[in-house]
Amino acid sequence: MIEESMMKKLDELLEPYEDAFILDELHGFLYGSSITPVMIPPSEWLPVVFGGEFPVFEPKSNANIIMGMLIEAYNQFVGRFHDGLLEFPFDYNEINEDDFLRIEDWCSGLSQGMRIRGHLWVPNEEPEEMDEMQDEIMSCIAIIEA
Repeated sequence: MIEESMMKKLDELLEPYEDAFILDELHGFLYGSSITPVMIPPSEWLPVVFGGEFPVFEPKSNANIIMGMLIEAYNQFVGRFHDGLLEFPFDYNEINEDDFLRIEDWCSGLSQGMRIRGHLWVPNEEPEEMDEMQDEIMSCIAIIEA
């Protein structure tokens, strides 16, 4: 499991930065970027976490801490994906009305993570050639964008 304590600490550290992701959005983003078929360099995905460009970090020491933790979290997501252990973070059987906003934030992050290499997610001309994971991902994107 992705370290929940690390994600919560990241949420606290990102809170002062106005355009930065909130916790569920960050989780979805890391999920989406980690399932992309090619590795995405941090120089491409880190600015997205902050709304498109790096902020001025206050204090400056926070820059190393935040960047290090974000890269570690990304690596954990990638590792879990390659080990076949990455799962949807919400329990379908336990979802209640309060979870819908969290799921919406998570899906927003997922969509942004996958759009970094969006051209890789365009389905083949013949849908029957898509593997099961691509089919699920395309369904998720269609729901998010509807």
